[in-house]
Amino acid sequence: TGGEVTPTNPGGAGDAPARMEEVSTFLLRHEKKWMRGRCITQTANGWVKLCLREPEGGWLCTAARRTMMCNCELGWGPLHMAAVLGDATKVRELMGGWPEDAASFDKSLSPLALAAGKGLECVKLLLEEGKGESRTFYRAALKAASRNGHLETVKYLIEIMEA
Repeated sequence: TGGEVTPTNPGGAGDAPARMEEVSTFLLRHEKKWMRGRCITQTANGWVKLCLREPEGGWLCTAARRTMMCNCELGWGPLHMAAVLGDATKVRELMGGWPEDAASFDKSLSPLALAAGKGLECVKLLLEEGKGESRTFYRAALKAASRNGHLETVKYLIEIMEA
């Protein structure tokens, strides 16, 4: 049964070359990623959370969803986790948790950019509440949405940026 697709074996064992390509691309993209003067990929927790930013349905994102961790060097709080998981209900519930010093976030790891990498619903919620109003937040969100193929989110962000 080695190629059977199960919750713990998304894609089946016969998908090894595709998995290796996904892992290789991921590692090259995140090699020595730095934030606030330190490498953010020093711990398993940081790597798992970066995997959550990968496209839905991919092996890395699917595996990371099963490996939830809290408190990491990325500085993610509950709103970040809800955004990267695309959990609109939880994002709505946590809206008040956005810190006033949001400008100090690494823009590519802001809740807005994390949400944009997962689709439109959470992005709209965050922007309706005024979360991520600066243009640098929009650019990071636009990049995340386009990287993960969310065309509707890209169009929505461009419309807002041009308004």
